[in-house]
Amino acid sequence: MRPPELSPGRRRVLRWVAMGVSLTSVASVALVAVLVVRTESAFDEARCPFVRVSVRPVAPGVRVADERRQCTPDLVEHRWLALRSGKAPSEVGRRRLSPAPFAPGAYTWTAEPGPRGLVKVHLLFHDAKIRPSLYEELP
Repeated sequence: MRPPELSPGRRRVLRWVAMGVSLTSVASVALVAVLVVRTESAFDEARCPFVRVSVRPVAPGVRVADERRQCTPDLVEHRWLALRSGKAPSEVGRRRLSPAPFAPGAYTWTAEPGPRGLVKVHLLFHDAKIRPSLYEELP
């Protein structure tokens, strides 16, 4: 059974509706892409380097450094590095949030040795709305 024929006026309306929906979808994808590129380029290591906040010992010859950077007014990024004597730093974890959760006294972190000498970092926020995080160093 064939669907009923559409009048030329209805076809024109449906064509404009379909083009409007398509243009809205394309514009949404383009906007998201622009925002992602803007944010990622702002957090480029060469333009916005990390600053060391603190270092804590974990085991003999192993320390963990908390580093911070704020490349845009609305985002702060922290990363935790495992530091071993004679070896390059190894990233354990990284987190971006608004500035308030990373304000002094608004979060705590602890580090402990994990299996095979790797490091674990526990991140706890005093704001109950933000879930704690566990980062484990990859071999």
